[in-house]
Amino acid sequence: MSDAVPAFSKAVLHFDDKAKLIYFSPELPLTLGYDTTTFSLMPLTGLIPELTPECIATLWRQTTVEGSARLQGRLVARQGGQMPVDIRFGRIQVDGQIQLCACLHPMVASSEAERLLQLVVRTTARSTGSEFFRILARSVAEVLNVEGALITECLDFPTTRVRTLAYWTESAFTGDIEYDLVNTPCDKVIKEGRVCFYANRMSERYPEDVGVESYLGLPIFDADHRQVIGHMAFFDSQEMPASFYHKAVFDVFCDRASAELQRIQALRDLQHQERKYRLLVENQQELVAQLDRDGRFEFVSPSLCEFFQRDEASLLTVSFHDLIERASQRRVHACWKSLDSTPHWAEFEHRVQTARGARWLSWSLKATMVQGVLQTVVAVGRDVTQRREAEEKAHRTLQELAHLSRVSSMGEMASAFAHEINQPLCAILTYAQASLRLLGNSSNENSEIRHAMERVAANAELAGNIIQQMRNFLRKGEPELTATDILALLQDSISLARVELHDDDIEIQLQSEQPLPRVHINATQIEQVILNFLRNARDAMKAAGRTGRIRIMAQRSAPGELQVSVLDQGPGIDPQLQSRMFEPFVTSKSAGIGIGLSICKSIIEAHGGRVCGFNYPEGGACFQLTLPLTE
Repeated sequence: MSDAVPAFSKAVLHFDDKAKLIYFSPELPLTLGYDTTTFSLMPLTGLIPELTPECIATLWRQTTVEGSARLQGRLVARQGGQMPVDIRFGRIQVDGQIQLCACLHPMVASSEAERLLQLVVRTTARSTGSEFFRILARSVAEVLNVEGALITECLDFPTTRVRTLAYWTESAFTGDIEYDLVNTPCDKVIKEGRVCFYANRMSERYPEDVGVESYLGLPIFDADHRQVIGHMAFFDSQEMPASFYHKAVFDVFCDRASAELQRIQALRDLQHQERKYRLLVENQQELVAQLDRDGRFEFVSPSLCEFFQRDEASLLTVSFHDLIERASQRRVHACWKSLDSTPHWAEFEHRVQTARGARWLSWSLKATMVQGVLQTVVAVGRDVTQRREAEEKAHRTLQELAHLSRVSSMGEMASAFAHEINQPLCAILTYAQASLRLLGNSSNENSEIRHAMERVAANAELAGNIIQQMRNFLRKGEPELTATDILALLQDSISLARVELHDDDIEIQLQSEQPLPRVHINATQIEQVILNFLRNARDAMKAAGRTGRIRIMAQRSAPGELQVSVLDQGPGIDPQLQSRMFEPFVTSKSAGIGIGLSICKSIIEAHGGRVCGFNYPEGGACFQLTLPLTE
């Protein structure tokens, strides 16, 4: 060795067929006095003058044919010193690239070490993954003539457990296992990060390793040589010779194992991240897409494909704007244009036609800018149809409440009107009765006057009763429930309705099961429901220009229930309104306000009953109310 070049045990260089330096042992630049950057940029002939382009071409051919090559050369230091080195070459494969590996020795190793080096470069050159570790463990064990070899990776940090990547013993591979490091020689190798070589008497040191007499363990470090990520171990039931451990060669094995193990771990982490990403993207409800500067799809999430019932390939051929209805195009283009300005973010909503019908989508757009130019846009959409429908429903409810407020005001006016009308009606009735008393038993010439006054008194009393019913219906407060004869109530309802129907040539007919049980109800409210059904029946027949009869049927419909049906001979219920006719402000009448049936439904349900309406098979409409019976 020439002056000014410190000694070293071994060094490794990797380079390609263009003589480009790809990898070197981290300690080599420091040993030769170079900084890492300068060393990595030096031509190979500057480090080893013998590695001329012609020599490198010969080495590639020789390693291709024979698997290895050997060269005596000189390693040049920064200050000009040189060191004679013995260089062994072999071909390796790293991430799919074939490289030439040069192992530099300041002295000539033994023939066994040389065979080992040739072995590792020959047998593992084209292998990767689990195959690489199995070939390495088996080949070294066979050449060294030991019974077993294993290579592991650490499972936790600080390490307490390891898993075998390859386990060769008794001329066969065993399945990969996990084991604790406690009370094993591997514990010292990994935790202390140093080589442990027991040529003999292993069983005395570790009684649990029955049948093992000798052991060699070597740590496998990461690329920065800071953390142990696994280890390689060889064991035998016989004593190992003192020359068994060839540091330079085993260091090459460990470096190769380290590179492959880190590659596998990186690939494993990448696959794990990909699975997490796919799990996130494939199971989220939001619609996610990446668009180019022109709005064409570059990526679409499965949820977006499912929403539009289209496959990914077809969506990647269209533009985002093609999914927008024409009515929303102008707004969307304005939002897209605003992405050029800070904060490069926009959002909008639009309606879209899908296989499920019309839906509403809300989009949030975020642009990625490169030197002030829009490059890509990430679009996240959400189906907001339910929210839009809720907003529309709330808007309709506000309108209905305003309408109801006006109707309530009319109700108060009607109550006041009823109160004011009641007084002149009382006066009319009083004067009529007084006139009858004055007439007394007068002669026959006054009989027509007497008859007229009797009619005035009777109709005034009837009008008073109707006004009182109206006032009772409009009166606030909790209704009182009493045991009521439903048949008598129906007859009273018919009497009141006939006052309205006598000019329309419409007959009301009552059909009742005998006897009917009493029901616990508020008679005034139920009477108003029956009157509403009768008026609706009259209005339907009158609007269609029909005459005939309205039937009221009362009977037990089921144990503990009483059913009252009102059947008319009108045109029936409009099918478009049948499912909504009991909702507030839904009506088929041009002058109706649409709260009658809604109030009827509320009254019946408050009594624990139910109400329905349908078209009768024989023609006309049928409205039914069902009330619970009480003992």
